[in-house]
Amino acid sequence: MSSQVSSLQSEKTEFKKVLKLFDATTLVMGSMIGSGVFVVISGMMQKSVPSKGIWGVPYPGLMLLVWVVCGIITLMGALTYAELAGSMPKAGGPYVFLREAFGPFPAFLYGWTLFFAIQTGTIAAVAVIFGRAAVALFSHHAFSSISGEAWSTRFVAVGCLIFLTFWNIFGIRMGAFIQNLFTVIKVAAIAVLIGIGFSKPEVLGQTSFMPHFFSKDLVMGFGAAMVGALWAYDAWFNVMFAGEEVVNAKNILPKALILGTVLVMVLYCLTNAVYVHVLPVSVIQGLHASHEITGIEAAKAIMGGIGALFITAAILFSTFGCANGILLSGPRAYYAMAKDGLFFKQVSKIHPVYKTPVISLLVQLVWSVILILLPGETYGKLFTYVEFATFLFYAITTIGLFVLRKKYPDLERPFKVPDIIPVLYFILVVAFLVNTFLTQTMDSVYGLLIIAVGAFVYIGMNRRGFQRKI
Repeated sequence: MSSQVSSLQSEKTEFKKVLKLFDATTLVMGSMIGSGVFVVISGMMQKSVPSKGIWGVPYPGLMLLVWVVCGIITLMGALTYAELAGSMPKAGGPYVFLREAFGPFPAFLYGWTLFFAIQTGTIAAVAVIFGRAAVALFSHHAFSSISGEAWSTRFVAVGCLIFLTFWNIFGIRMGAFIQNLFTVIKVAAIAVLIGIGFSKPEVLGQTSFMPHFFSKDLVMGFGAAMVGALWAYDAWFNVMFAGEEVVNAKNILPKALILGTVLVMVLYCLTNAVYVHVLPVSVIQGLHASHEITGIEAAKAIMGGIGALFITAAILFSTFGCANGILLSGPRAYYAMAKDGLFFKQVSKIHPVYKTPVISLLVQLVWSVILILLPGETYGKLFTYVEFATFLFYAITTIGLFVLRKKYPDLERPFKVPDIIPVLYFILVVAFLVNTFLTQTMDSVYGLLIIAVGAFVYIGMNRRGFQRKI
């Protein structure tokens, strides 16, 4: 066995190995479940109007099929990454997979996009939604009436991130405590909504459950609707960033990825089934234009006036836990980049007592806060732009799986995914990328431009000997 293979599978680490299966699974689930499950269906169910750039699936059955298909795609991704996570349970996760498969350049591009847009943009967006929910609850106003640009919302969002960052500095066990608690709370809240929702009679006057035939616009609308569902399913990969802090990681990480993804898929499909069970399609479609929250309207139909309060509180708990999971995980990737000389070397510092990447956490906090404070909801635009880039990296990493099998045949693989799954996953992700580029061209181009800027930065770093200086 080569020294590189030994290094990739070594148990030696600067971190504390304390996360067990339950911790790792709640990190998967808690990072995935934010606000998407309460929000995105109204946009997904719009009737396609190509001349106006509006795409969607205005049929309950087709909408539920979108959630099932996207859940299966996400599960395929989790199975593909499970092999990589089990064979290389290192801090940095996907960054390490790309580095080992293709070298430092694509790994840097991933880390660059992760830091400047994917991770921090998501953290900022989720924190602002938390701020809106908190202001709505304490001011007794409707959630939809609270602006993400209001300074009260931003103040709460920044306060949330400062608290979570410093909480996580005091150890991975501290972060896991919040993750476990808030994941249990949000899952329980969704389960209550599902249970009570299906006990109510089905709403009358629904449109056809499925279309009689599939037009080109409907097929394009199906692909566009997948963007919202895949956004809600995203962030399942975060646990891999903390691979070195998982006990028996080579076995626990694959189990957590698969178990967490399957459970979230079940919850999402049932929740959206409840929405179309208690609300007419026309009402759900109208919520998109009025910026109302589908989850809140469904809860009001199920529980009466208290439903709005219940779901607003659920969004509060859900986004707090989601922000914690994403905030906790990302700094492990920046730490790995810094260890490789691809980021400022101070970012690789580990707290001598708590064994957490303290500088990395603080740097992430600063950039996330800047995104929140910038005018025009910049964080939201960034997040929209990088959805295309995120799936592009999924596709590249899937190719990397086969590269690594050939490059490191002696690497121990406690979990090995059947070839057909990553092949199908790659095909489906590429099809999604093509459809997204056709239906959301400018957002896709902006996402590619963010990566392109990273390429120029990398070239400039090499010319100036940046890796040697830091």
